[in-house]
Amino acid sequence: IIILCVSVISIIINAIFVIKSVSKANIEAETTVAPATKYNYEGFYFSIPTGVIASVEDNAFVLKDNEETWSAVITVQNGTYSSLVSNKSQIISYYETYGYNATPISEKVVSGTSFVTTEVLIGSQNVLVAYAKASGTKIYGVIYMNELGTYDNSSLKTVGEILSSAINSGYDSSMPEGFTIDMFEKTFEVAK
Repeated sequence: IIILCVSVISIIINAIFVIKSVSKANIEAETTVAPATKYNYEGFYFSIPTGVIASVEDNAFVLKDNEETWSAVITVQNGTYSSLVSNKSQIISYYETYGYNATPISEKVVSGTSFVTTEVLIGSQNVLVAYAKASGTKIYGVIYMNELGTYDNSSLKTVGEILSSAINSGYDSSMPEGFTIDMFEKTFEVAK
């Protein structure tokens, strides 16, 4: 009887231990965050976090959240960020030339990425147009839209993180010739 009782008690203790171990493993599996996926676009490798969908559409890199409450269209174009900053007043006049209203340029750092931004009213859609340094000879053009059509520093948080994570695979061309209005054209075509 004693041996039988000891056997039953040890089976119960082992069963409790196994149940707790399985339960703990299930909890850890549910809380483990999936690693970011890598995405190659125009010679840059981007880390795309969980919850963000990436694709290439019409020769632009498109990011969206799962709920599609925001989207960002990213282009890579020739130019230097320093030339862009030195001539930032040209951005507003460029968009106004085509009849769009643009807000004054602001410079901001979001998630480790420096941006030059303006809000542009295109038709009935208010979009945030931003430019950031990609490399020594390339800049990112970003058209950011959300459901509200209003923007603050947190609007570009996820985009800033993705751009700051980018690794250049050596795609750079030779150094561009200073500032040219062509720096805006690719982004503008996407914005329209």
